[in-house]
Amino acid sequence: MVRGHLRRLPEGQHPSESARTAAAYGIVLPPGHTFVRPHTRGGAAPAGRPIAARGLASLLAVAG
Repeated sequence: MVRGHLRRLPEGQHPSESARTAAAYGIVLPPGHTFVRPHTRGGAAPAGRPIAARGLASLLAVAG
């Protein structure tokens, strides 16, 4: 799991409308930044492999 986080945008680019609605996550976008929503990197974990989670929310998202 990748946690939601702010990412700096290259010069001249602007955040998308969906990134501007990041207020649902309680995030205020500073100028020149966008919000990357939480996501899973690399697809699902192979069956039978233990899953490491940093927090309860991450564990529930993977197990859910």
